[in-house]
Amino acid sequence: MANATKTHDNREVKEYLSPPSLLWEAFEDHPWLDDVLTGAVWLKSPGDTSTRPLRKALVYQVLSLCDDITTAAVQDITGGLHSQQHAALYAAAGRVASRAIAARIQGLNGQAPSPPISISNLYKGDLK
Repeated sequence: MANATKTHDNREVKEYLSPPSLLWEAFEDHPWLDDVLTGAVWLKSPGDTSTRPLRKALVYQVLSLCDDITTAAVQDITGGLHSQQHAALYAAAGRVASRAIAARIQGLNGQAPSPPISISNLYKGDLK
């Protein structure tokens, strides 16, 4: 039995980050974004023995260009340059970062994050 396609609605974050800019410009506009992306690129799934993080710039591209974050969407924006397995890692990092940014947006708007934000809630199910 095949796994269900993991997807995440990223429209709120995409709108917040629009228009898409260079990564260093995004860091100037949103200094906290570097911390979010750093955390997302270093997350590891069980059994992942890689010692290198994913690229922040590509995770930022996923966040600023994808309405829905899926493995197929990552492959689309990269022109198919990444294998499905590698694109799935970027999609997982994008979903984690998107949830963290959405919680930040809600906080900036004076709303409590819903559901309560925690590290375990951010990547629950994404890194299996």
